[in-house]
Parts: sequence; structure tokens; C-alpha cells
Amino acid sequence: MRALYIILALFIIGCTSNRIERKFHTPKPQTNYINHNPRSDAFIVGVGEYKNNIRPLDGVKEDLVNIKRLFKYLNINSVTTLKNNKATLKNIREVFTNYIHSSKNRKGNRFIFYYSGHGVQVTDESGDEKDKKDEATALYDIDLNDKDFITQGILLDDELHSLLAQIESNKIIIFDKCHSGSSHRGYNPFIKSVNGEYKLLPKFLKNINKHIKNMNKLKNYVIFSATKDDQEAEDSPIGGLFTNSFIDGILYKKADINQDNKITVAELEKFCGKNISTLAVNISKKNSNISLKGAFDPYFIPKKVKNKTISSIFNIESLKKESKLKPLLESTLDSLVSDDIITLTLIGGKTIFKEHDRIRFEITSTKNGYLNIFIAYKDSYKLFMKNQKIKADKLYTFPTDFMTNKYLIAKRPFGETKIYALLSKTPLSIKRNLSKKEDDLSLTNYFRKGIMIKAKKQDKKANILSIGQIKFKVFR
Repeated sequence: MRALYIILALFIIGCTSNRIERKFHTPKPQTNYINHNPRSDAFIVGVGEYKNNIRPLDGVKEDLVNIKRLFKYLNINSVTTLKNNKATLKNIREVFTNYIHSSKNRKGNRFIFYYSGHGVQVTDESGDEKDKKDEATALYDIDLNDKDFITQGILLDDELHSLLAQIESNKIIIFDKCHSGSSHRGYNPFIKSVNGEYKLLPKFLKNINKHIKNMNKLKNYVIFSATKDDQEAEDSPIGGLFTNSFIDGILYKKADINQDNKITVAELEKFCGKNISTLAVNISKKNSNISLKGAFDPYFIPKKVKNKTISSIFNIESLKKESKLKPLLESTLDSLVSDDIITLTLIGGKTIFKEHDRIRFEITSTKNGYLNIFIAYKDSYKLFMKNQKIKADKLYTFPTDFMTNKYLIAKRPFGETKIYALLSKTPLSIKRNLSKKEDDLSLTNYFRKGIMIKAKKQDKKANILSIGQIKFKVFR
């Protein structure tokens, strides 16, 4: 019996020893999560036309074209776009929710949200704003009742914060609107603001609060805002002054202020601030119907990202893809080509020429004007003919009818050559030779929509009436 007690005691001691060993067992160190295949997804919202008598913004459509060009350059994996009547609060909530619950929403990936349209300020009901005002994004279905209460159609900053807080991916937010500094454009048709400060209808506020599920502090984010909370951004016929500056700074490395082949967030913010003013002056000078101030300051946060490079934020190794991009001026000209007034036709119907072949084409126009002929080569432009007066409904052969003993010759570089014909009401002041590196930004601004206006019928004062184009290939 004594032997049995001894065996039982040893068994109990053994069990206790095992429990103690398990209790103090050192857990294996956790390894950091590594996303070996990071991806970037963009959500674009643009509202230039509103449902309920809110002043339209003509430049938003240009912003959408331009920002998509930037995203193409940045190799974004997918782009979702909601424009005008599709950009309702319901649809925007749905896109965010779908992303939040998708496999794309994970550490190491990037989620980019871009908005162009009106901004609006409302009375802060939650008490989390020092200035007692909430900033909001005005969507297509925004509406006010007769007591100036907003009844629907805004994305309140609190709700946007909640949505972003549920996203694990790195977040990049780009706002081109008024009052956008912490939003996680008097009567000026180019101000991107719904004038005034409003209250929310209690029923609508209750609906918003129902969707606010997470107000945790945001992590892994960068916000590129056109303005501070108390400022008003400006639209223009070529798009938002901020969006144009933001894109030019990155695409064409204009924001590389110290010329070290790197663009930091701080450099981009500084460039945008200066370029917004430059654009405002240039556009206003070129068109008497437009009065822009450019008196607003881009606001990029948080401060800790100011020294980060744009290439690291957007996950691109370098910004040396510039040579593969269509130059800014060429892109602008291509977007304005139209055959409604001026038409160009290659004589003989040939589109492929041997080096040193002579090239001729016919020109017809439905309006009188001054004709300028551009030729776009691989690395430069040449103004082949400048300010030649032509008459409506007359057939011209180029260059025979304009230049004695002068020929247009197919020449290197091999591949595609483009010829542009610009018809204007008055003579244009353009340099003979232009680099495709776009050193003369003011020239590009001059040609953009709203200044040259793509023969905009409702704008009788537009100087440039139309642009025609022909393309052909040259081989050895």
C-alpha cells in the first residue's frame, strides 16, 4: 500500500511539473506580415453636374480625364469611376464597402480616393471640430429644404473617416474642392464651393450616424488637399487649378525643385502652391471672360510624410517613365482635334512614306481665319507655317498654296509623325521651335480647353476655332 502512495505522489508531481512547464513556455516570435504582391486600386469621383440646382463645374470632366492619365502612368491596377448622376451617396458607400470587404483591403496594398467637385461646410453636431464646422463632399444628389437644411447627398468628413479607418491598405486621398483641409471650390462660377454654412436635417444626420462604425485614429494615410478648411479652390475650363498642378508636378517632374530626380511631398506641395497662382494669371490673361485669383494653399498631411518621396508613396521605383509619356502639349492638342470646322486630307490617300518622300495634303475650312501648321517629331515640335490667312470653303493644298519652292519632306525619326493645323480668329504668337520637354508651360496652358476652347460653340470669343490633324508613318 505504501508503494502505491509513492507512485501516486510521483505522478502528481509529474503532472504539476508539466503544467508549470507549459505555463512558462516561451511563445514563438511572430514574424511581420509581408505583402509580396502589393497592388494599387483607385476610386475616382467627379461631380460637375448636380441634380438640384447646384451650380455646375465645367472643369470637372477635364479633371477626370487628367487624373486617369496620371493613374495610368502610376500603373494603378484598377480604377473605379463615379461621375455626375452616378456619384450619389448610396453608390459611394457601396464602392467603399465593397473594397473594405474585398481581398484587396490588406496591409501593403494602396487605396487611392480622388474627388473633384463642390465642397460644403456644415455645423458640427458631434463636437469634434475646433472651428465647430464639419467639412463635407457635395455629391450629385445633394439637396436643401426651404430652411436651408441639407436633406441628402453629402459625404460628411466623419463618415469618410469611418470608412477610411476600416481600410487596412495604405490610403492616399486627393481632394480638389473647397474646405478640404480636414475632409478625410461670392458668386464666381469657378469657385468650387456650395456657398454658406448649413445644418443637416436630423433625419439625414441620423442616417449618417448609422453608417459611422469606426472612428479610430487613421493609420497609413496621406491626404493631398487643394485647400485649407477656410479656403475656396478654383475650377477652370481646363480643370481644377489644383488637379492640373498636382499632375504636372508629378508627370513632368516640375515639382523636382532641387533637381535631384526625386520629388518629395514637401516639394510637390510647394510647387502646387506656386503653380496654382501661375495658372490663374495665365488663364485670366488669355480669356477676358475668366477671372481667377489662385489665392488658396494646398494642404498636405500628415507632417511626418513631408520628406517622403512621391515614388515611395505611390509604389513606383522612379519617375523616369517620362520618355514613354505623351508630352503635355501633344496630349492637349490631341484632345482638341476636331473636324467640324477644319479638315486635313493626305493627297493620294497614302499614310506610309519613305524617307525623303514629299508629302502634300489638302485643307478646307468652314470659317475664315489664320492657319498655323505644327509638325510633331520624336523629341520636338516645329512650327512649319505661321499665321497664313485662309478663306472659308476654299480648297488649299499644303504647302504648294502657301510657300514657293518649299516642300514638306518625310524625315526621321522613323515611325509615326503628326501634323496639326490650328485655325484662329487672330494671328497667334508662337515660337518656331518647341521642345517636347515642355519648358514653356505657359504655352501649354494657352492651348488648353477654355483658353483655346476646342471651337466651343457657345463661346464666341474663343480665339482658336479648331484643330485638324493628320498622321502618317515614315520608314527607311
